Amino acid sequence: MAKKIKLCLFIHSLAGGGAERFIIHLTNNLNREIFDIYLILLKAEGEYLHLLPADIKIVDLRIKSFRLSQVPHPGWLLKIAQAFRNINPDVIFSTMTTTNLMAIVARQLAFLKVPLIIQEAGILGDHLKFDWLGALKKAIYKVLVRHADLVVVPAQAMADDLEKLFAIKSDRLKVIPNPVDFHHIDESLKNGVLAENVAAQKKLKIIVSMGRLEKIKGVDIGIKAFAELQRRIPAYYWVLGQGGEEESLKKMAADLGISQRVNFLGFQDNPYIFLKNADCFLLSSRSEGHPYTLMEAMYCEVPCVVSRYSSSVADLIKDGEAGIVVESGNTAQMAEAMEQILKDGQIRSKFIKNAKITVEKYGTGQVLPEYEKLFLSCTGKVG
Repeated sequence: MAKKIKLCLFIHSLAGGGAERFIIHLTNNLNREIFDIYLILLKAEGEYLHLLPADIKIVDLRIKSFRLSQVPHPGWLLKIAQAFRNINPDVIFSTMTTTNLMAIVARQLAFLKVPLIIQEAGILGDHLKFDWLGALKKAIYKVLVRHADLVVVPAQAMADDLEKLFAIKSDRLKVIPNPVDFHHIDESLKNGVLAENVAAQKKLKIIVSMGRLEKIKGVDIGIKAFAELQRRIPAYYWVLGQGGEEESLKKMAADLGISQRVNFLGFQDNPYIFLKNADCFLLSSRSEGHPYTLMEAMYCEVPCVVSRYSSSVADLIKDGEAGIVVESGNTAQMAEAMEQILKDGQIRSKFIKNAKITVEKYGTGQVLPEYEKLFLSCTGKVG
């Protein structure tokens, strides 16, 4: 039997988010006959930790004080470097901007020559605008990114952003979409049940949004659009997720007089049962890359209203065919689009059918082989 490739994955934690979900999809679906998988976590915690397969070798650096919004401590970089040396992998794969920068420095400190692939999960130029360390990170990123062997992004719009901002040559950029684990969603839907108090709200129409409660995700825009919808159609708004904006969003709902109709449901282990029971999914983000929440909503057969967060929206939603795309921040358009979906059963059926067809090409069975081929290629095993 051929020797397995020692693959080292690196992320800060497995707190609920798209990048963390992506790591779970990788660890659950990569071919174990080919890969021996190690996962380095700055802190082994988070809502997705229990989803890791038993055969994954977890390295917990126990850096409990780490936050994505802060400047990394030099001692943390030395810890990561030591972990890299101890594992001595054939390939290192990192995701998320802050941890990517840490991985680049740590590999150099470890004096390892193994390939380092980093993945960016969003439109980096947009994310830096909402980061108080944005200007500093941009300057550091420009210097350090040249030391990564390859940068993977889930959408072409993200590759264009990196090429423009940091002059990364196209041959060092690789577009591979995010994989969606349809089997996991199917099992979750089969076993999921809405809580009684939430299920009782289905006497009215249901709008649902899902994601981190942070400025870039535009939940404030969604609440304003929902307030406009309320003047025409009584409904409930389910907001799934957690984050620093939660209290200000609750205050906004109260100020608009709709707090009784906006239900902040926090992080949910099984968000799919909420999607399946909703009448419309609203993605009001100011910026997205290749959003898991949208793909999962499409698979769960809930018609979608989506802000034109970047040119990559067209990869998933063709306006008027698989959902409705509105201008970012335009609450009147959002309210009108939601009203159309709630009132027109024919439109709903059309969107559901076309969205399901579109999203099926992003299943783990279709996308994971691309990652396997990439990791093999970096080690010289194939082409």
